[in-house]
Amino acid sequence: MRINILLVSYILSFSSFLHSQKIDVLLISGKTDKYHNWQIKADNYKTLLKTIPSFRTEELILNDSNEYNLPKMLELTKYKVIILNINNVIWQDYSKRMFENYIQKGGGLVIMHEADNAFPEWPEFNEMIGLGGWGGRNQKTGPYYYFKDGKYVTENTPGPGGSHGKRDPFVINVRDSKHPITKGLPLNWLHVNDELYSNLRGPAKNIHTLATAFSSKETGGSGKEEPVLFTLRYGKGRIFHSVLGHTTQQLDEAFQNLGFQITFLRGTEWAATGKVKQKLPLELPSIDKATLRNISKNPATSKAGFVKLFNGKNFDGWYLKIRSGDANEAKKVYAIDNGMVHVYKNHPDSLELNRGKNDTHGLFYTNKKYSMYIFKFEYKWGTKIANNFKQFQYDAGMYYHVYNDAIWPQGIEYQIRYNHITNKNHTGDFWASGSSFQWFAGADGQFQLPSAGGKEQPIKSGEHRGSADAKYNALNGKWNSCEVIVMGNQYAIHKLNGKIVNLATNLSLSEGIIGLQSETAEIYYRNIMIKEFDKPVPMDVFLK
Repeated sequence: MRINILLVSYILSFSSFLHSQKIDVLLISGKTDKYHNWQIKADNYKTLLKTIPSFRTEELILNDSNEYNLPKMLELTKYKVIILNINNVIWQDYSKRMFENYIQKGGGLVIMHEADNAFPEWPEFNEMIGLGGWGGRNQKTGPYYYFKDGKYVTENTPGPGGSHGKRDPFVINVRDSKHPITKGLPLNWLHVNDELYSNLRGPAKNIHTLATAFSSKETGGSGKEEPVLFTLRYGKGRIFHSVLGHTTQQLDEAFQNLGFQITFLRGTEWAATGKVKQKLPLELPSIDKATLRNISKNPATSKAGFVKLFNGKNFDGWYLKIRSGDANEAKKVYAIDNGMVHVYKNHPDSLELNRGKNDTHGLFYTNKKYSMYIFKFEYKWGTKIANNFKQFQYDAGMYYHVYNDAIWPQGIEYQIRYNHITNKNHTGDFWASGSSFQWFAGADGQFQLPSAGGKEQPIKSGEHRGSADAKYNALNGKWNSCEVIVMGNQYAIHKLNGKIVNLATNLSLSEGIIGLQSETAEIYYRNIMIKEFDKPVPMDVFLK
């Protein structure tokens, strides 16, 4: 398995101390609820565990042929520690007794994020994990537990167990800096792209809290300092419990946090042996900026494989074309400016404004055709206006699957547009030009997934309005991040600032060149890159 090059120094630091005795790890996977993805999480766990030479990992994938129970002949005692990567299952008594005996006699256990949603009806499991959420947990399960005024509080008020707010950044605050898991780590560091569990409840026995984080009410949280890393004892067994690590089919950025990776690996070793011999990496997480190390194999989130299409210096790999056909004028329209493409940099404001000529309409096109890929770029609006601005306001676009590079081309457009009169953003709209596709919309005429009630629309040319849910930057001088995910003729997904705003299936086109547009206003493009695929990636991988 290849590990992202960004991890090299991190891995070398972790791997510098080679243990003479292997630590056998059992990763139990097989089923989670609809909000999580055990397969992607298992891949990430195994990638991380491979960075520690002393870990020898086996994965046990439970299946429905045995109702997700443990195999009766399984010898748990051969493993020093179990990482539980399941929930939403009900074990029979024999599986429960096997598991209880293993922990009571000294086996280690690692509980990460949704694993503490598992087995709400099993008292011994709730005692092992201390705190859990969802599955009907309430005051009968045990108290709430949180940090307040320098001490840990248990609260027995009625209410459900388990909640979280938005995936906004939060700061992890170490409460025990001498414990082997947290020793040497900063007292505070920033954690991003994750769910901060709050209002967990359970027996809360023998909890030793290592770190907490404040769950802000402004982001939908509890308003309390919640435990995020803690340890417990059950009989002779050691348990490491982390509420971090939210993972779905399209989202596993939580695993890229360096603090998450360090505490998971050190917590696993501690649960197995009671000690931590791993050396900390040279770079540590910081409170000022999230420290990320990409380990993902998920094509929806992995940064691996992206290549720059525009080098910031010249148009190698591209050609320029404007309506007038004037090659020298095209070079002026698409000026290279400090690593960006600056459209209309060298032109006066109100160039040919509303005169009907529109000679500087055009695109800069890739020389190469593409079929299956993720295309990313950023844009921001300038202040100059030009051409038919009165008709379309701030207007540009990205074309793909282009088979005729006329001005305007035939292909599919990712619209870039802002109507300053109505204060409506159209970035992410589809524009069908010599193309067709299947498209779904709600009653308001804007894109809506069929699963959310969207109805298939009659095939038409022209504009197909995207969802208005995404945040955007209009005339404030700030950048927008755009992403087009296209798999041949199977589907195309349009994203704006990380949010899916449009989707089409059954495209009439399967490949073509790509172009970025000049039209009615000054615009800047930068960070233009692409990641190609040899075979189609299922659409569900990218859907939220």
